[in-house]
Amino acid sequence: MLELKGKLGKKVMVDNNKVIINLGHLPFNKNREKTILINNIVSVEIKKPGLSSGFIFFQVMGEESKVRKSITDTSSDNEILFSGKDNYNIALQIKAYIDEFMSKDKRIVNAISVADEISKLKGLLDKGIINKEDFDKQKNKLLS
Repeated sequence: MLELKGKLGKKVMVDNNKVIINLGHLPFNKNREKTILINNIVSVEIKKPGLSSGFIFFQVMGEESKVRKSITDTSSDNEILFSGKDNYNIALQIKAYIDEFMSKDKRIVNAISVADEISKLKGLLDKGIINKEDFDKQKNKLLS
């Protein structure tokens, strides 16, 4: 499990297929958590801390992008502000984990799609719509 401790008691934890954001210790956010399935994450944005805080932001499918443009903007529940080199390195690890997870998920979807296309081609072959040579040619193209 990866864990990044941010400012105002916020923290983000990545565990298997989900991101859990603890929204902090302010009275109105006490013990409030948000869970995001990695499959629903569109992108992860990171800003390196410097003179101002860094942040990690999770853009989620179906939610409006609310990444801050300036320090005066209000923050999103999907954004965690942090400082320090160690936290920045953890944020990079979280992004890499999510990117790898999404990449694996796409490969699985592609494998299913290829199998489905070959099955459709086999059906066309069985019905005599295409010949064996066309079937083999298309199958080899899908598998390469």
